Amino acid sequence: MAAPRLRCALVLDGLGLPEPTFAEKAGGSPICVVLRKPRFITAVICGVVFYPIMNSLMMAALLEMRLCVLLQDAVNLGLKWHVLAM
Repeated sequence: MAAPRLRCALVLDGLGLPEPTFAEKAGGSPICVVLRKPRFITAVICGVVFYPIMNSLMMAALLEMRLCVLLQDAVNLGLKWHVLAM
C-alpha cells in the first residue's frame, strides 16, 4: 500500500509547485457567502437527488448480475472494477 503513495509523493515533489502566498492561504469566502451561491445550491440539490438514484441503479445492477446466475466472485469483481473506474 505504501508504494503507490510514495510514487505519488515523488511525482508531486518533482512538479515544483510554488508555495502559496500568505494572501492566498488566508483568502477565500466566508461559509455564509458560499452557502448562498446559486452554483453551490444547485450542486447540493443535484447531489441530494442523484445519489439515491445512483445507489439504486448500482444495487439493481448487482442483483441483475446475480440473477443471471453469475458467481458471487464475478459479481464482486464487477463491483470492484466499477469502484476503481470511478
